[in-house]
Amino acid sequence: MAINVMLLLFFAIITLFANFRLRIFSFRPTVLGAIFLLALFVEIVPGTILVAFLNYPMSFGVDALITDEKKIETFRYTFLSISILLLMISLASYICRFDVDISKLNTTHLRVKLITFFSFAVIFIKIFSVGDIPFIMAMKGDFDGAALAKAQILKNEVGFGGLFIGYIFVYFPYISLVYSYCHKKKFLYGRLLFRINLLLIIIYSMYDMQKSKLIVVLFILFILYLKSTRRINYIIISIIPAMSLMLLCAFFILLHNIPFGEVFDSVLARLFIGQTEGSFMIYQALTPDLSRIAYGMPLGGLFGIYAVDPAAEIITIFFPTAGDAWVNSNSYFQAHAWSIFGDASLILGPFFVALNIIGLYFLKEIFSKIDRAYASSVYIVSILTLPIVNDFSYFLFFKSWFCMIVLMIFYLATIKIIELSCKIKNNDLC
Repeated sequence: MAINVMLLLFFAIITLFANFRLRIFSFRPTVLGAIFLLALFVEIVPGTILVAFLNYPMSFGVDALITDEKKIETFRYTFLSISILLLMISLASYICRFDVDISKLNTTHLRVKLITFFSFAVIFIKIFSVGDIPFIMAMKGDFDGAALAKAQILKNEVGFGGLFIGYIFVYFPYISLVYSYCHKKKFLYGRLLFRINLLLIIIYSMYDMQKSKLIVVLFILFILYLKSTRRINYIIISIIPAMSLMLLCAFFILLHNIPFGEVFDSVLARLFIGQTEGSFMIYQALTPDLSRIAYGMPLGGLFGIYAVDPAAEIITIFFPTAGDAWVNSNSYFQAHAWSIFGDASLILGPFFVALNIIGLYFLKEIFSKIDRAYASSVYIVSILTLPIVNDFSYFLFFKSWFCMIVLMIFYLATIKIIELSCKIKNNDLC
């Protein structure tokens, strides 16, 4: 008991320090503070405390299969890992200015038009390459088929994508939305392009019935609003979280066919408990194994190197009869890191995450010499979509860096070349 109290005190002190440096609990948050608030203090911390100390029920009665010892162990690993991560980033913030002042980003009409066009192209290619569209299947009443189709998309079994190029299909539409938002704050003409981007990203977020994608859109817009407005409208900041809950309710009804009277409880359980359930199951059922390091390894498949996602492995243990529609169980990245490195993960896990974040900052500064507005848009999206819940391999293999590099190369190979061609043509006409 004394250890838990000391850990909570240490966690509280580090959180206060991190809040001072990153403005986590603020209506004027930094970009990094915003993702920490959502991923850590909404999705992870409450659920961990509720299950570990208050025996709050988990999905399908899994809590009955988790021993009290493992519940406390999960709490300790999780809170110590969060404390170390926040301390590392807070100290790094004395050197790296992790925030972005979007009011100082210079955008152009031609550039936002081109980015919007390529966003449309990316969305069109992706949606029509997957075959069966989960949203349409759900609307027709085929809920099981929609769930299976969604799982195939999540596993990258269908649809255009692949190594590295897949980053373009995942992130570019969000970047286009952020860039057009920055543009419309300065130019009246930009409002139409922003609305087009908003419509495109809504379609893109709904077609595969992934509950998180539309919430990510609202979250990004929410943070952009807080960072750009001179006077905060508290009605707006109340409406957006309410809209997020309503959208989650709608997705639960459509995809899981949950009765209307039970959907609100399901959404709250998913939001506060569901994001950390996988951690409890990993600590209970798995033992650390270095061979799991191969999961998510770039080019690993070419050399016959494979490993199962720990978050998917526990599904086969706790739910052996689960169908293919159940891909994995969400967990804080520390649990995934522990399944590979054991106790050493308490340092290695936060270290790799912090290194990814610091690297993104320096890449943003380097690419800002080409186009500060676009590089900053990529940086904002990269930070606000960090997979702190679930995917440690993303940090272990520095996929965030590859992602930013690929998105900048795509920009140079498309928008920048077209811009230069237009300038050359205009000079020739003169």
